[in-house]
Amino acid sequence: MFGLLIKKSFYDFWDNLFSAAFLNLGFMLIGAYTFLVPRLVINIPPLAVAITVSGIIFTFLYAGGVSFMMFDTTGGGRRFELAKLFPYIKQTMGKTFRSLLLIGLFVVVTFVSLPFYTSMEGLLPAVAAVVVVWLAVLFTLVFQFYIPMYIQAQDKAKPVLKRAFLFFMDNTFFSISVFIVSIFIFLVSLFTALLIPGISAIFHFQQEAVKMRMKKYDYLEENPGTNSKKVPWKIILMEDKEEIGHRTIKNLIFPWKD
Repeated sequence: MFGLLIKKSFYDFWDNLFSAAFLNLGFMLIGAYTFLVPRLVINIPPLAVAITVSGIIFTFLYAGGVSFMMFDTTGGGRRFELAKLFPYIKQTMGKTFRSLLLIGLFVVVTFVSLPFYTSMEGLLPAVAAVVVVWLAVLFTLVFQFYIPMYIQAQDKAKPVLKRAFLFFMDNTFFSISVFIVSIFIFLVSLFTALLIPGISAIFHFQQEAVKMRMKKYDYLEENPGTNSKKVPWKIILMEDKEEIGHRTIKNLIFPWKD
C-alpha cells in the first residue's frame, strides 16, 4: 500500500511540476519577507516585530490555501489550478487561524516547560523533561494528519485533533513512515532551495496519505466484521492503481509521445 502511495504522489506531482515550483516560490518569497526584511529595519524593533509576525500569519494563510489545493487535486490526474489559490486561501482562513493558535500553544508550552525542567536537578524534573520531549514528538506525528483532516472535514478543531490522534494510534507504523518520507522530501528540497519538490510536495504527499488510508475505514464500515489488520488493500486501492496506470521513463519525460 505504501509503495503505491509513493508512486501515486510522485506521478501526480510530476504532472504538476511547474505549478508546484510556482507554489513553492510563493513560500520562498513569504519566507524572505518574514526573515530577511526585518533585518533591514532592525533599528526599528516594533516594525521588525510587526513584519515578522505578519510574515508568519501570511505563511500559514498561504499554507492553508496550498494544502486545500493539494487535497482538491489528489487522484484522477487532476491539475493544480493556480487561479484557485486565493479562493482556497479565503475558504481555509478560519481553519488556518485556529491551526496557528494550536501550533502557537504547542510551541509556547514546549519551549517554556522544557528549559524549566532541564534547569532543575533531581529525578522528577528529568522525568518531566523526557515526558515533554515525547509529547512534542507525539504532537508532531499527529499534527501531520491534523492539517489534511482539518482541510477535508467540516468539524471544529477539537474533534479533528482527536480524530488525527486516533488515526495515528491505529496506524502508528504508517504514520512514522509518512513522517520519514516528508522529512526526506524536505531534505532533498534543500538542494534546490525548497523550489523542487518543496513544501507543496510534502502537503500533497500527506493529503494523499490521509485520503488513501481513510479508504480502509470506508471498507470496514461497508464490511462489518472484517479484521482491521487484514484489510484487502489490493481491492481497496484498485481504483488508485488504475488511475496510475503504467508509465515508463519515456512517458514521464516525453508525455506527448505516449
